[in-house]
Amino acid sequence: ADFGSGGPLLLPNTSEVIAGGKEGRIYVLNRNHLGGYQKVTDPCDHLNNTADSVVQELPTGTASGGVWGSPAYWHSSKGDYVFVSGFSDYYVKAFSLNHGRLSDQPTSQSPVQESPQQQELAVSGNPVVSSNGTQAGTGILWLIDTSQGVLRAYDASNLAHQLYTSEENGSRDSIGKKHTIKFSVPTVYNGKVFVGTDNSLLIYGLL
Repeated sequence: ADFGSGGPLLLPNTSEVIAGGKEGRIYVLNRNHLGGYQKVTDPCDHLNNTADSVVQELPTGTASGGVWGSPAYWHSSKGDYVFVSGFSDYYVKAFSLNHGRLSDQPTSQSPVQESPQQQELAVSGNPVVSSNGTQAGTGILWLIDTSQGVLRAYDASNLAHQLYTSEENGSRDSIGKKHTIKFSVPTVYNGKVFVGTDNSLLIYGLL
């Protein structure tokens, strides 16, 4: 697996780590027992994971086009979720996490295409989740569409519900495509969202 395109997600209160790579597979691993080096007869067969110590492996194309960033984690009042953004399918997908295993299929996904492949900044966004603890109705997933230069916000409990886009009031909120930084990640703190560009720091908050 080629993990060079994304970073690992360390899950709290457990020894597990979640990672994805350029093949679009999602792995759940035990960071205390990664398996070392093993020789297998067919390393490209995603069903053959008996020779390693992979806890769970979702197949090629789960994140179509590969994971070019890091997954995000959210502990909600209804359970734990992991969010992954792929490159070729342009959607953010949510997977439930139960007893250290991800759901085989997404529990929800965003309705808006992030990044048309023909754009020069060919990379999916890095999802970030903010919430008021586990309080219901407060989970928000933030993502910067780096190809379009757009900040997007989704209901973390149902990604089909887009809450905000910086192009709704572009004259006030627009990031600007030409100023967007590849692999840019929004930072959320104290009710504000911080977005760095190539020439400024944008701060979003309630009016």
